[in-house]
Amino acid sequence: MAHIVYRARVRQDPEHKKAIGRRLAKAREAAELNQTQVGNDLGTTKATVSGWERGANYPDLAILSRLVKLYRTTADHILFDAPTFSARTLDLAQRLEALSDPELRRFTFANVESMIVNAEENLARQAAAATPAQTPATSAETPATPPNRELYPRS
Repeated sequence: MAHIVYRARVRQDPEHKKAIGRRLAKAREAAELNQTQVGNDLGTTKATVSGWERGANYPDLAILSRLVKLYRTTADHILFDAPTFSARTLDLAQRLEALSDPELRRFTFANVESMIVNAEENLARQAAAATPAQTPATSAETPATPPNRELYPRS
């Protein structure tokens, strides 16, 4: 299904194709690779990589899958400019995916989910504690706003 959306959106909107190219170039630079290195790793040429980055053409889904691993990003980020994850998060996700035992994988996912829920609850409690108690007379004058904190800072 994702590839249908990908192909339909890119073919209908040339600006989207160029935006994909810009994000590919930025991700390659963030990975500290040059076009020749990427071409060699993917079994293609520097000219092909350059074409993708200029928006002249775009990689097929098999190549895109290899590109996101090479660049340590996500397809959603490349295709739709979705938020990226830290390199540590991506590494942990790949290690988790590599676990062969389904029971161990389920156990690990449950632990991760529990940790995220606990972290969100702790942040909510911290935000509530940081907000001064207001009397009804002053609440209309100065609305309370929780501190702006990222749950998982990007590296």
